Amino acid sequence: MEEEITKNKLVVIDAEGNIHEDRTVEGLDVEFRTTYSMVVIHEPIHFENCHILAESNSYVEIFPSTYEIVNLQISAKNHSEVIIQENFACREALIENHDEPNLKVSIGKDCMFSYGIIIRVSDGHTIFSTEDSSILNRPKVGVTIGDHVWVGMRASILKDVTIPNNTIIGAGSLVTKSFTEENTIIAGTPAKVIKKNVNWHHLHTDFFK
Repeated sequence: MEEEITKNKLVVIDAEGNIHEDRTVEGLDVEFRTTYSMVVIHEPIHFENCHILAESNSYVEIFPSTYEIVNLQISAKNHSEVIIQENFACREALIENHDEPNLKVSIGKDCMFSYGIIIRVSDGHTIFSTEDSSILNRPKVGVTIGDHVWVGMRASILKDVTIPNNTIIGAGSLVTKSFTEENTIIAGTPAKVIKKNVNWHHLHTDFFK
C-alpha cells in the first residue's frame, strides 16, 4: 500500500478489500510517536499480545495469516520499514529497526518463527577505527528473509543479513552474514550451512506424508 503519509495512520484492510482507518485490532497495540508514520494490517489475521511502535516517518505492513501471531514486538523508527508477507506464524519475536535511518526488514511468505527470536538491523552502538576514527559497523540495507523460512527458538539475525527461501535456522543460532543457497539448514554461532537439500513443513512428523 503506497500513499503520501501526512499524519500517523493505522489502516486495516479487511478480507473484502475495504479500508478502515484508526480501527482497533484485537491482540495488537499500536503506539505512534511524533508524526508521519503508518501501520497497515491486512485481515484476516489473529494477534495475541503484540505491540508495534512506529515513530519518525516509519512504515509497518503485515499481510493476512492463517496462523497465530503471538508476542510479536516491532520497533520501527527513523524512516524505517518492516514488511511481513502472508501466512506468518510467530510465537515470540522482537524486531528492532530503530537506529540508523532508511533500513528495512522484509519477511517473506509462509515464514514460521519460534520463541525468543531477535532481529536487529544495526549493532546499536558504534565500532570505530583507532587509526582514523572511521566507522566500521555502519549498517547498509537491513534484513531480508525469503519465503518459507523456519527460524528456530532463540535465534538472532543481525544487520545486513539475507536469508534465502526454504531455509531452516537452527535453535540458538547467531546469523551474522548472508546466505544464497536455498533448501539448507544453517546453525551455530556464527551460523553456517550444516545440511543441504532439505525443506520443512508445518505439520508434525506423525502427520506428514
